[in-house]
Amino acid sequence: MEEIDFNLKIKEAKYYHNEVSNILISLSYKEKFNIVKEVDRNLLKKVNTFTGTKAVHTLNYISCIPYKKKDLNLKEEVLLKLRTMFMLWAVKDYFIEKRKKTIRIVK
Repeated sequence: MEEIDFNLKIKEAKYYHNEVSNILISLSYKEKFNIVKEVDRNLLKKVNTFTGTKAVHTLNYISCIPYKKKDLNLKEEVLLKLRTMFMLWAVKDYFIEKRKKTIRIVK
């Protein structure tokens, strides 16, 4: 059987934060703050619940998103990729809700 070599290049945390800032560029500061706070809280809750450490503080418990680290491991990079993906969904849902509020049904 042939051995497959995966060449994964791990990016810096700054790359993912630039992606998030590009996603949130059209929002006001208050909207950005609320969306980032909600997404981070939900992501950490989901990750910690999945690992079975919802209430118990163990070594696997994740308390924050890596912000300034330059040397990421694979787990942290996946966490930042998930954060970017959830941020995109949250902004899309926010604009859908905003559009629903502005559209009036004409009879």
